[in-house]
Amino acid sequence: YTDIYNFGIKEIREPLNILEIGGGIPHGLIYNVWKKEKTFIKNFTYVEANLLHSEFVEWYCKKLDISADVKLFKPSKTPTLNAINYNFVFAKDVFEHLDSPEILIDYLINNTMDNNSLLCLDLEHKGKKIGQHISPNLPILKERLIKNNFKVIKKFKEIHIWKKK
Repeated sequence: YTDIYNFGIKEIREPLNILEIGGGIPHGLIYNVWKKEKTFIKNFTYVEANLLHSEFVEWYCKKLDISADVKLFKPSKTPTLNAINYNFVFAKDVFEHLDSPEILIDYLINNTMDNNSLLCLDLEHKGKKIGQHISPNLPILKERLIKNNFKVIKKFKEIHIWKKK
């Protein structure tokens, strides 16, 4: 996911207020810290359902001297987040696992900083309801973004970069 972070750094051109939700270890963030130092980070919030991943991210951020707000949420439950404005959000393989993904997408719509903010989201259809995929019909979330004046400005495989018009 390094290309997505690189795109965000170039597109926003100011330190990022990052929210990363699920998806395991934030590989794009860590790679870019190694490559560019941590000057591109203003704030970093990491939200995860996996305890092992969240503990690793917390440990690793301390090792790199990155101030990180690491939050754990219950699997299948939509996380409740504080009202903080973000300008870079990354969420892959998350929404299909949530009981109320529309609550999370509405939160993201309402907590982006301005027209310079990017939502890097995997909202592709995940098939039928099976196993951990309890809300696989994700294209309906795209409609919420479009109704709130977001458009796709770039695609990286299943991740679409959304920005306010």
